[in-house]
Parts: sequence; structure tokens; C-alpha cells
Amino acid sequence: RHASLNLLFQGIRRLQSVLLKTALIFGAKLYTGVTFDGVIEPNSVEDGWRCKVSPASHPVSEYEFDVLIGADGKKNVIPGFQQIEMRGK
Repeated sequence: RHASLNLLFQGIRRLQSVLLKTALIFGAKLYTGVTFDGVIEPNSVEDGWRCKVSPASHPVSEYEFDVLIGADGKKNVIPGFQQIEMRGK
């Protein structure tokens, strides 16, 4: 059983590496030393969605987002949103 877990870990590690490289090729920016704390809803139609981050003075706290993808594990939901489960048939 231990050997199969090791192979699974290696597969996940490779998948994460491929996804990161693909995102960087498409122009995604990677920030280190920043923690996601929550989502800030827009106050008006002209405003966009923003993220509450730590430290609050980081430039990413001023960005407006169209898409937010939570990739922090199975069955985790971004606070303030309900879980939607999609199953293929």
C-alpha cells in the first residue's frame, strides 16, 4: 500500500508542475508570501470582485477578478459560496 501512495504522490506532484507551467505560459502571475483571507463583493455594477489578502498592503489586494479558482483540496468551498458538485455521466 505504501508504494501505491508514493506513486500517487509523484503523479500529483507532476500534475501540479504541469498546471503551474501551463498557467505561466498563458500569462498568470505567481505571488509568494501572500495569504488569501476571503472574497470582497463589489459595491456597485462598475466595481469588480476583489480578494482580502495578508499582508493587506500587497499590490494583489487592489486587483479586480473575473474568475476565482479554489484549488485547495477535495470538498473545500471558498467562504461565502455554496458547494456545487458536478458529476459526469
